Amino acid sequence: MRKKIVHDEYPWPEAGIKGFKKIADFLPKPEELVFRIKKEEVTLPVSEHSLAFYRKYAKKHNIAFEDMLGAILDAYAQHSAAK
Repeated sequence: MRKKIVHDEYPWPEAGIKGFKKIADFLPKPEELVFRIKKEEVTLPVSEHSLAFYRKYAKKHNIAFEDMLGAILDAYAQHSAAK
């Protein structure tokens, strides 16, 4: 079995070593970084021509066309709400 390493022998900034400065923890908590947006599935009839266009464009940019359509609708709603 390995011996547990104890780091008491290492000089820490509290020991008064020049060039070290202790800073406060400024990073946000992980749960503050995750932006959860509630999503709801909808069924929307779309013409074959429009659907082919969006599928082709999504494939070109390597994204799912459903995600792209959702982003388009979100952008439209945000733009309309700003007026």
